[in-house]
Amino acid sequence: MKRACVALLCLAGCSPSEDTASSSSSSGPATVGAGGGTTSSSASTGTGGGTIGVPCDVENTQHPTRPDLVGLADNTALDLGDFPCTVPDGDGYACQQVTDYSGLVYDCKHHQLLMFGGGHATTFTDTVFAFDITRATWSELYAPTPCTSEYMQMSNFDGTLAAWLSGPSGPYPRPMSRHTYDLLIYDDVLDEFMVLLGPNGDSSSCPPDSTGYTYSNLHGRTSHYGVTAGTWSFSDTAGGDGHPEYDGGEYPAAERDPTSGQTVMLGRNGLYVYDAVTRTKTVAIDNYNESNFTGELGYANHLVYFPPNDRFYYFDRVAGGVWEVAFDRQNPASSIVTEVATSGTPPPHYEPGYAYDAEHQIIGGAVFDSVFYAFDPATSSWSSSSIQGDPGTAAFHAVAYDPVNGVFLFVTESRRTWAYRFAP
Repeated sequence: MKRACVALLCLAGCSPSEDTASSSSSSGPATVGAGGGTTSSSASTGTGGGTIGVPCDVENTQHPTRPDLVGLADNTALDLGDFPCTVPDGDGYACQQVTDYSGLVYDCKHHQLLMFGGGHATTFTDTVFAFDITRATWSELYAPTPCTSEYMQMSNFDGTLAAWLSGPSGPYPRPMSRHTYDLLIYDDVLDEFMVLLGPNGDSSSCPPDSTGYTYSNLHGRTSHYGVTAGTWSFSDTAGGDGHPEYDGGEYPAAERDPTSGQTVMLGRNGLYVYDAVTRTKTVAIDNYNESNFTGELGYANHLVYFPPNDRFYYFDRVAGGVWEVAFDRQNPASSIVTEVATSGTPPPHYEPGYAYDAEHQIIGGAVFDSVFYAFDPATSSWSSSSIQGDPGTAAFHAVAYDPVNGVFLFVTESRRTWAYRFAP
């Protein structure tokens, strides 16, 4: 068993340089947000010891390891406890269903997981959840909006932003709950947690008179949550579901490019680039009006960056297909998307999540019936390992990799949080 190295901290998607640090969107005098932190035009210290405007791999902070995670036996999972949450007043669903059709991301600056989800046919909690890895505890960063006519009504709803305007406490405006698939991003330079997708419809029980909140997938702006500031802000233009000419349902996958700071989005209708600084999205490759991709990329899939060869990998959840993306940072329109001929058996998970393991240089996840699946880009092959500890099946895209302790972290369908140490 190898001990995880803190020097590998940000190979899984954090920025390698300070080139874009001065472009942080934070400006003006310091303000206190609901999260209790501050932000200003200059770099400021975050609640987890990070510094806004400084990428994780060049700051001096080193997060503490956990002995029970560092010492976890190979191919073994450790139960880190249940997932507690607050059911919004009036919501008819269990708040633990926030992982339905949704995912989570690793926040390297504060050494935590961040999650936002829910929406149509599941819970309407609209809080941001944070899992403190060192303490192995979940928290809600603010109270959810009550699912009552007092607050969830059309006069309190911004249809352009797809956001609630006010509530009893916490930051407003805030994005309406929604399925997030693989469309959550953490930007360590800006210290922002981003929700790239608009809403996915409504529920028959919440919010009240919910037919008024039915919006196509093109509605809703990309949302930015300042993790230290504790406030939400929105893109002026970017949002929706992939291709601007499509009427909804593309659900592309997204991953931040640590070199350029751009977010790469890939779906069946094209390749898109989201700039978190200017908050604009562009169509780099149009597969809606033109045939630029081979094979059917499907929807609600997962994209992972693989540092060893500077490629992105897109995983199809239905047929198990894999696509490699050679992202051209100078000219994104010249990026190349190629279907990969793979060997081995892909996972049977109906909507899996994946993450990059910096220690073993594989992409893994898709835990199904206590079996872990790994894809090796070097050999284009799938492998699987039975997990000691019997965690069950991972809930949708809710998986990440913690390079400090060298373990995968995921939430299961039984709404418990697990750590798993992979070994080939």
